[in-house]
Amino acid sequence: MATAGVLGPIAFWLSSLMPTFTLWIVMFNVTYSLVNGATYMTPIHHAWLWFPDKPGFASGVIMGVYGISGLIWNNVALALVNPEHISATEDGFYPESVNKRVPYMLQTLAYFYLGLVLLSIVFMFPGPDPTKDEKSKDNLQAITEVLVTPDEIGENELKSQKINRSTMMASALSGNHQTPEKGL
Repeated sequence: MATAGVLGPIAFWLSSLMPTFTLWIVMFNVTYSLVNGATYMTPIHHAWLWFPDKPGFASGVIMGVYGISGLIWNNVALALVNPEHISATEDGFYPESVNKRVPYMLQTLAYFYLGLVLLSIVFMFPGPDPTKDEKSKDNLQAITEVLVTPDEIGENELKSQKINRSTMMASALSGNHQTPEKGL
């Protein structure tokens, strides 16, 4: 988690150095997205460990904050790249004064993000052991049962049981642990 968290701002910063738009797409969109995806589920998993009675609520809060952060950081990025609020021309392009500030914006945001990651690392510690708390054990077992792939249980068995994974995941997260054997 810490490694991926540090690699994200580094990829963000390196993207500001790309000389062409194609290289920028590769560096920013691909690299930063992979790192972002690698770090997305860890906080949610740990919320399930810390709040075994309310895993759905804990997940919702984290995903809500994740979504709201875009509102905050998009406005910070806009203030950095276009502080004078210059409008785009009729053909949809911004003047060169705005375009030249894009690398500055990416580098500044990378520093912000790196600072947040380093601050977060200070507060990282293992969550509760899910095998010691009975409620956590139930949640862990229910989520594990939902995440079984069709290859592991056989495609025909999956079809014959008519398992609806979305319903099962919602059931597991709400604390109503119904598995295929117990019925939906």
